[in-house]
Amino acid sequence: MTYRGIAPFASMLVQMLEDEGVTVADWERPEEARGAGADALRDVVVGLVTSGAYDAIKFAIERFRTAAKGRGHATIDGDPDDGGFF
Repeated sequence: MTYRGIAPFASMLVQMLEDEGVTVADWERPEEARGAGADALRDVVVGLVTSGAYDAIKFAIERFRTAAKGRGHATIDGDPDDGGFF
């Protein structure tokens, strides 16, 4: 799974996955710049290794998409259903 977006939302995605019972393997939280400048909202790319029921992963991503309002994107690499983008 790949996350692309502002750094703080990576943690939000992981929390939503875990709330649905999905296991997220060791991952590194991206460094979050503090302050009001443009660096505070810089985009990051984070690879996540997950395991769990596909429906739970998909549901968590749908919840994340609603909450992120376009400021973060999660893809399941190689998902044949929709090209891997949720």
